[in-house]
Amino acid sequence: MSVFALLLGLIYASIQIYLLHHWNIWDGWQIPENFIPKTSVSIIIPARNESENIEACLRSIANQQYPVELFEIIVVDDYSEDDTVARIRDLEEPAISIIELKAMDLPATRAHKKRALELGIMQSTSDLIITTDADVEVGGYWIATIVSFFEAYSPSLVTGPVLFSSGKTSFQRFQALDFMGMMGVTGGGIASGLFHMSNGANMSFTRAAYESVNGYDGVDHIASGDDILLTQKMIEHGLSVRFLKCKHAIVETQPVSNITDFYNQRLRWGAKSEHYHEKAIVWVQFVVLITCLSILAFLFLTPLRPIKYIWPLCVLWGIKIAVDYYCLKSYSKFFDRQDLLKAFGISQIYHVLYISIIGLLSVFVRKYTWKGREVK
Repeated sequence: MSVFALLLGLIYASIQIYLLHHWNIWDGWQIPENFIPKTSVSIIIPARNESENIEACLRSIANQQYPVELFEIIVVDDYSEDDTVARIRDLEEPAISIIELKAMDLPATRAHKKRALELGIMQSTSDLIITTDADVEVGGYWIATIVSFFEAYSPSLVTGPVLFSSGKTSFQRFQALDFMGMMGVTGGGIASGLFHMSNGANMSFTRAAYESVNGYDGVDHIASGDDILLTQKMIEHGLSVRFLKCKHAIVETQPVSNITDFYNQRLRWGAKSEHYHEKAIVWVQFVVLITCLSILAFLFLTPLRPIKYIWPLCVLWGIKIAVDYYCLKSYSKFFDRQDLLKAFGISQIYHVLYISIIGLLSVFVRKYTWKGREVK
């Protein structure tokens, strides 16, 4: 068992260090001093029951250090049951337009968010499209950072960093730390070319690229995955996908406050993994799952046969703890979130439990609730 634990730990460590290495190769992007905004941008925001967040989100986007005549904001309201639409109208921002799906005669669908994005993109007018979520806030140079990056490198699709705020509880700080690690893995995976993940809360692409892959056609029957499945389609068509490593490109959102919402959120994320075309993503996720399941198994077995299982437990979890801390410390320096490392200890327990439980459930459970809507 000790040999198994050591080999598994070394495989886990090798993957994490490899991704960190590619994250660290590039210092990141900075807006050039001679940058002059000239590219028009369409920002598409699907929204459902976001009454509490939509005003702060739209104000942060409207107050950009970017010419207002060069960007439009299109909010697609996905059958909200609260006063989301009323709050948007109360802002009286000329750059904001609203599409209300409830006012349209649309067929039933499981892919609600993809449909909202499709309709928003159809109504948009710019050649550069940015998608984000209705519960985020962005910095003042968000658009300028994205546009300058596109003008410099001419990629087809760019995904940027999404962070959770620190929150008030250890559970919320764990989510923030865990998600920050995901951003590092996303950036490292793209930089290495090993795999390409993305997050629709901070994703940009050219209209030409979107149309060349026929948008969400072929994946529009899948409930989740508006971000990564579009990214996978672009990779399959040989298009360029980049990660925008820049603090000005960060969008921030809130962690969930309870276990039920966390369960539904992570189950939703896990449900799309079976549709990944890049098998490297699946293998990396498999190694992480087996590592956490093995640690959990050793924890249960150690009281029964301590001599046999205590050393495998110490070896495997010890390697995971050391590697995770080393990587998260590096990611936290870039994002200026070193405060999150205070929650590292308790986060290790949360991480092993949630990866093991959600990882198994996502294989068998095909139903979850999100934004007040049951999804299958």
